[in-house]
Amino acid sequence: ELGNSVRKEMGTFFLRRLKQDVAKDLPNKKVYRVPTEMPEVQRVRYNEIISRALAEKEKFSKEPGYMLRCIQNLREISDHPYLSDDWENYSLDDLINSSAKMKAILPILDDIKKREEKVILFAERRETQNILKRLVRFKYQLDTHRINGDTPTMQNARSRNGKMSRQQAIDDFQKLKGFNVIIMSPIAAGMGLNVVGANHVVHYSRHWNPAKEDQATDRVYRIGQTRDVHVYHPMAIC
Repeated sequence: ELGNSVRKEMGTFFLRRLKQDVAKDLPNKKVYRVPTEMPEVQRVRYNEIISRALAEKEKFSKEPGYMLRCIQNLREISDHPYLSDDWENYSLDDLINSSAKMKAILPILDDIKKREEKVILFAERRETQNILKRLVRFKYQLDTHRINGDTPTMQNARSRNGKMSRQQAIDDFQKLKGFNVIIMSPIAAGMGLNVVGANHVVHYSRHWNPAKEDQATDRVYRIGQTRDVHVYHPMAIC
């Protein structure tokens, strides 16, 4: 209400255009929360982090930054309990069955595959991206691209030497008919990337800034999109 009042007083000096007000031809955007109970190994590690933080809180001389580390560790374990381990030594079944979010996204990906449509998986940590890449490779026989801070922004000497640029990876992803998956960092998927070949978005890990997350979703929800867009938030519940 305060924001509307300020905008009214400022009049035409302050103009905010919302996409749904301007791009009338955009299809529907549907958002789904997918809460899933943590498997035992994940729940135990999650609670251990909380117990250590509570114990530190009770100390007379607390370790600086302990609460921030607690929050970061909880985020990591919520993505996957083996991220800090040598996860490559675990089988794919072990990786799936130890993580609530991994278990949550499999039915989502299966359904998208049945529809013969495309999906972006957003994940912040590179190790999380690597686990998802392994899942997609062995479960769906797709050698999916990843777009993160290591991906060149344009075609140059570096990308000509074997590494695709961001746009090249997107073009390669979109040209395949039917089901396909691409993995992106929500930071690297900033302004300028158009991925309307996909109409499904999975935010495997949430960005702390909702505006950044919306910007990542808007890689598919933009002018040129002709199908309904589906946005999924898998949630690990302790």
